[in-house]
Amino acid sequence: MAKLENLYCIAAIKSKKNQYISASQGYAEFCQFNNPKKIIGTTDYQLAEHVIQSQYYNYETMVEEFILEDERTFCGESLLVFVAALVHNNPTYLLCHKAPYREGNKIVGSFFQNTILPQQNIHSLKYYLNNPDIILPNYTKKFLDIFNLCPSQKYGLSKREMQTIIGLTQGGSARQIGEKLQLSRRTVESYIRNIKDKLSVQTQTEIVVKAMQEELV
Repeated sequence: MAKLENLYCIAAIKSKKNQYISASQGYAEFCQFNNPKKIIGTTDYQLAEHVIQSQYYNYETMVEEFILEDERTFCGESLLVFVAALVHNNPTYLLCHKAPYREGNKIVGSFFQNTILPQQNIHSLKYYLNNPDIILPNYTKKFLDIFNLCPSQKYGLSKREMQTIIGLTQGGSARQIGEKLQLSRRTVESYIRNIKDKLSVQTQTEIVVKAMQEELV
């Protein structure tokens, strides 16, 4: 088994039963423990209750999302997750890489490593929000909504819809946007209809104007 205890990166390994089987010194300190051994054997529910102390969050709901992400790694997937949350009541931004943890050729758990990101604003967040390779969990969406950091969330715009808006602001047609996103023209046209409904506008020009006015892109 990999030993992380002496490492200062923010990393840990969990079993398929959602128990921590290894954790780095950096992760222990992130969770405000002085020794990673205090994390071993705990579950995300126990750890989140200690770390996520905020009136805005139901930590149990957050953990349910953590577990769903872990289950994807048990099937062999690697994930990039954008985490924005109040950790010990401090606004915290992380890019979390999750991957299967193997012993031999068998997946026995989930490994993750967090990279702490600088404080974000509406403009810097756009890279993470519009990147189709990065997962945006519901708890992150809630955080961005609470602190009014993501106008697109106000309208319930999906990542694909945001990418379509970006394409429209760059002067692209439905066909050109579809080629760039590897989607059919009809799919993009469907996104455009949805965007019009969500933004309460009638034309593509109005989409572009409203997107610029409200700094959606």
